[in-house]
Amino acid sequence: MRWKTLTAGTCIAVLCGCPTPEEQAAEHARYIEEIRQGCLSYGFAPNTPELASCVEATIQTENLMRQREFERMRWESQQAFETFKRQSEESEYRRQMESQHDHP
Repeated sequence: MRWKTLTAGTCIAVLCGCPTPEEQAAEHARYIEEIRQGCLSYGFAPNTPELASCVEATIQTENLMRQREFERMRWESQQAFETFKRQSEESEYRRQMESQHDHP
């Protein structure tokens, strides 16, 4: 029964939320074109090595920014987990102390 539920859930996820390779390629092309247009607006001439360098540098900068954001979120998540873990341990310790105090 669990296997059927898992399979049905997987099918729903695939059908509803996962882009096809064609959709991914189209999204990537839109992303590159948006960056290219930005570089053109800075004054780079079309079809030049300078334009290509601008596009490449912009992609690298955005990738670095995404990586830093991911690392920040991971660090915050880790800190939240450590805080939760410490608070749980402190709470458990207090319960044990109260239990020992109530039953000497």
